[in-house]
Amino acid sequence: MSHKYMVRPATGEVFAYEIDGSQDSFIPQDLRPMSVQEIERHLNPEPSYWTDGISLALSYGGMPGWRIASSAEVEALRPALLLREATDKAAELRQAADYAIAPLQDAVDLDDSTEAEAAALKEWKRYRIALGRLPEQPGYPELIDWPAPPA
Repeated sequence: MSHKYMVRPATGEVFAYEIDGSQDSFIPQDLRPMSVQEIERHLNPEPSYWTDGISLALSYGGMPGWRIASSAEVEALRPALLLREATDKAAELRQAADYAIAPLQDAVDLDDSTEAEAAALKEWKRYRIALGRLPEQPGYPELIDWPAPPA
């Protein structure tokens, strides 16, 4: 470990100082050394569900204005979180597909495409259709069989 870690017990703030002692005179009196277990948890936090009372988010640290969600809140709000995550990922993949399709479609529209470009256009469009049909899958949004983009 190249640093010594100190914590301010009143707030939970963590500070790292050089292990060689060169910064010891700058360490405030209200800090205490952290245990090896505390340092491990700080450097490799476990994600927790947080809520603002309406929404749910998975985060590795605190979220301003949010609090740790109770198990009942997680159970009630998790389906909406999964749907939002699936929708966001599908939109991101759709955007990439649209970006790939545009120049291929231009070439086809202008009768200036190669056979490979025309074939690639069809594959990208099939992929985009598959993304649009994700909500029809059984178990969506908890279980999703994501389509593979064309090679």
